[in-house]
Amino acid sequence: GEYDITIDSHRFEVKTATLGVSNGFQFNNVRTKYDVKFLFCLGITPNDILFNVYRETDIASMAEGPYILDGCQDSVLPGHMTPFRTEEGTLNFKLTKGQDELRHIEELQAVLTALGVKKG
Repeated sequence: GEYDITIDSHRFEVKTATLGVSNGFQFNNVRTKYDVKFLFCLGITPNDILFNVYRETDIASMAEGPYILDGCQDSVLPGHMTPFRTEEGTLNFKLTKGQDELRHIEELQAVLTALGVKKG
């Protein structure tokens, strides 16, 4: 389907990645045409669980820079994504993020609240 989970009526696409040899994460098959409200990226390291949540408008714009959310400091926009076509010809993107561009899982509730998904 076009989304993986619904939280308080908001559709989320969920992407997971493990820490790669370049000390970063590659979230593959990101689609800008899906009808979702948020992209949830979950990065797994040997000692930590990291994440970030991006709004659909930020994914579509591929803007770079600070990600301003009330109550959440030091977030960054998804920025540039590398395009590629699947064997079926679908245009997908690869989102590459460093550990410093993701948040610790303990901040999840604050981020969801700042995005208006969950009340604090």
